[in-house]
Amino acid sequence: MKLFTPGAAYYYSPTKAPHRGHDEIAAHWKRATDTFSELDLRFGTPISQGRRTFVEMWATLRDPAWNPAAPNDLVTFPGCLVLRFTDEGLCEEHREYYNTVFGESIAAPAGWGE
Repeated sequence: MKLFTPGAAYYYSPTKAPHRGHDEIAAHWKRATDTFSELDLRFGTPISQGRRTFVEMWATLRDPAWNPAAPNDLVTFPGCLVLRFTDEGLCEEHREYYNTVFGESIAAPAGWGE
């Protein structure tokens, strides 16, 4: 977890309390990604201002556990990350906003992430 400060806040939803610190963030990632397969994750060109960086993300994957009611295990997961870094380059706050599409694998549109 050397990406994050010891007390980092990781907001995986704008409406839920964040995971805090290395242990909670690692546990979240273990739960969230344990059933992923065939992950194709892409990032756009980051935009930075001061200590904040904004970057688009686009992921396609298979995950049978994420939404068992979906017609199949395909997931498209585009979104945006808002990150705040310390002067030493560690992330002290991570916020993600996304729009998940279940049952389809949708490629990023032309010009995405530029």
